[in-house]
Amino acid sequence: MSSPWRAPVGLVGLVVIAVGVLTIASPDGAIAFGRSHLTPAGLYAIAFIRIAVGIVLLLAAASSRMPGVLRVIGVVILIAGAVTPMFGVDRSLAVLEWEASLGPIAIRAMGFAIMAIGGFFIYAVSSRETEIA
Repeated sequence: MSSPWRAPVGLVGLVVIAVGVLTIASPDGAIAFGRSHLTPAGLYAIAFIRIAVGIVLLLAAASSRMPGVLRVIGVVILIAGAVTPMFGVDRSLAVLEWEASLGPIAIRAMGFAIMAIGGFFIYAVSSRETEIA
């Protein structure tokens, strides 16, 4: 079964991997980027992106290798997007500052985790026909 939503999930996976790579390459740059986008308008943009990604994951789940896992991740991201504006700029900055206080090694570890999530998205929507029988 093919779904028109598999390609967008693959694109999301590639973007997520790129974010992970950039986080590993420049932990300070990742924190600075986060600080610069934590504004009221920035939080709405982040919320919109999260909601869109959550919906795309939900729509692609049925035709994926792991529909249950993709649905759960999609719902979690969708809920995160819905509550993002309510979390507020001050709390978001506090979380970001806490992450920054962990140091570059921890931030790079987060980058590797982010890359793994992106890779999972791509794997989940890749064709089953490439499996070895």
